[in-house]
Amino acid sequence: MKKTIAFHSNQLSIRGTEVALYDYALHNEAVLGHRSVIVYNTTSPHNDAAALAKFQARFPVAGYRDRSELDPLLAQHGAGLLYTIKAGKDDGLWSRTVPTMVHAVFPTNPSQAHGASYAFISEWLSRHCSNDKIPCVPHIVDLPDVDGDLRAELGIPAEAKVLGCYGGAHSFDVPSAIEAVRQVLDRTADTWFVFLNIARFVDHPRALFLPGSSDMNTKTRFINTCDAMLHARLQGESFGLACGEFSIRNKPVLTYARSKHRHHIDVLGDAAFLYTDAASLVQIIEKLDPVALQQRSWDRYSARYNPEVVMDLFDQHLIQPALRNPGRAKPQLDLRWGDRISYYRLKLRMRLGS
Repeated sequence: MKKTIAFHSNQLSIRGTEVALYDYALHNEAVLGHRSVIVYNTTSPHNDAAALAKFQARFPVAGYRDRSELDPLLAQHGAGLLYTIKAGKDDGLWSRTVPTMVHAVFPTNPSQAHGASYAFISEWLSRHCSNDKIPCVPHIVDLPDVDGDLRAELGIPAEAKVLGCYGGAHSFDVPSAIEAVRQVLDRTADTWFVFLNIARFVDHPRALFLPGSSDMNTKTRFINTCDAMLHARLQGESFGLACGEFSIRNKPVLTYARSKHRHHIDVLGDAAFLYTDAASLVQIIEKLDPVALQQRSWDRYSARYNPEVVMDLFDQHLIQPALRNPGRAKPQLDLRWGDRISYYRLKLRMRLGS
């Protein structure tokens, strides 16, 4: 039976969480044949007008100011299920009237699992937080098939070497990567850096900082502008949607080897160039040959994270368990004490930096 599913986020922004939410809602209709409604908190300071407009152009969108309004909104739109993407802890945000599917994006103690069904967003989280006992429903990695780039309009020579990154404003925060960018700009004349939605950290004519965009065509043209992604998030990635998007456009990813969250490193495998300090990153960048890069296959995401594969997992691990569960507050998971030890081991490793 086809359902109306309400897709909830605490905010509607241009960040990866809302990109993922949009993709799930889109392919909930296109692949699974259900109906999607978007629900969000109108008081969040992280709401973005462009992101809101993008959702409103495709889906019914309902906002609330207080959580007490959530269940009445679900009834108003005929929703039989609620999907919510969140950090992972039991924050009390789940429906008391329809089954709630909870999707956790960060390392979370299994004891915090709540809702009628519960899943992590990556295999890495599932393995290291629950010994693979809490299922994984990964993000969809999908971009429009757009040719062309931004080089001409940005004034970047066609033959230049270009490295790029996008993400949260302060997500480019590996100190050695920032230092390496400065050194490469000083040492070379043909290497450019382009950043989308990243806060400026260097002033140089070959380091371009562009405003964020929720338009996927613009994002694809931005990736097409680059020869490789320069990823520099100290925390790392519990999934790494931006890394995946560069990868499916056949771009290698340069990333920090000592990040705490390491799903992107696991998936990229030999399609990643790992650096440990400024010197190693400078060496990698200077040795990159844009022509040679185009001769190799760098895509490690399309086969595993396309809409059909992911939405099958979405149905298997979120929708169906939620419909089977007679309760609303706790998912039916086969977790034993030994499985929970994985989470404590992960937290210890992250604290020790190993």
